[in-house]
Amino acid sequence: MSRIYWIRNPSVVVSTMFFGVIFLTFLYVNYKTDLQTSVGMEPANFAIPQDPPNLPAPHEPDEWGLRDSDKKEVLLKDTVDRYDNLDGLHPITPPLKSTEHDVGPGEGGVGYPVNRDLLSPNEQRKFDDGWTNNGFNQYVSDKISVRRYLPDFRGEG
Repeated sequence: MSRIYWIRNPSVVVSTMFFGVIFLTFLYVNYKTDLQTSVGMEPANFAIPQDPPNLPAPHEPDEWGLRDSDKKEVLLKDTVDRYDNLDGLHPITPPLKSTEHDVGPGEGGVGYPVNRDLLSPNEQRKFDDGWTNNGFNQYVSDKISVRRYLPDFRGEG
């Protein structure tokens, strides 16, 4: 019924829009006058100019343009030795990604069924805790490799 009322009486829609524009204009004018009165205030305490701090005079640069504080003795031997000593710092290569010929749990997107009755009591507890705490079979999820092979079923195009 209310939808029909709005459609059949466009004067209600027009008058609502008119009063909305009047209200927004009132808010805008009120905001502008408040802004103009706030600008006329005196400056805050932190805006008062202060004396500059007493800083020491900078040192005169030498013929190379360096000050005494910028000169540092660099021992080349120390720099070279630091980069030659790389004991135990070798890049870790990630394990190879599975291919379609590999076999293992979850390879090729095949399901990994687990018979709970054949598990040891410790594994049964892990199996039940995974369902209770996470709402999915965490025991099977831990057995499946992250780098398993999954075929691409998307169409060409």
